[in-house]
Amino acid sequence: MPAAGGAATPSATASAACQADSPVRLDVVFRPGAATPQIGEVDYRIGQARGDTGLRCGGRTVAARPDGDGRVVLSVLLAQGEDPAPIRAAVEKLPGVERVVTAGG
Repeated sequence: MPAAGGAATPSATASAACQADSPVRLDVVFRPGAATPQIGEVDYRIGQARGDTGLRCGGRTVAARPDGDGRVVLSVLLAQGEDPAPIRAAVEKLPGVERVVTAGG
């Protein structure tokens, strides 16, 4: 059992290192009626724009949820010091995307 406890600690530390002190979230807001393939393409492009940061931080998407108007919002928690500009540039002009918003921080 001590080995399992020791294994959990580095993993928790690595996860904490990937989150900003004040979490910064990038929200991609889709136009009403955006299709599942469009959402999937945006998620793929986010992964490409993040490169190994997305892999190191254990995933790209925090949540995909409807906003108050029923639009789908795809949210990504950024790593500490990660620049949202490349992600924004990679997805803001894709079909179905209405806007890209940075929140927090």
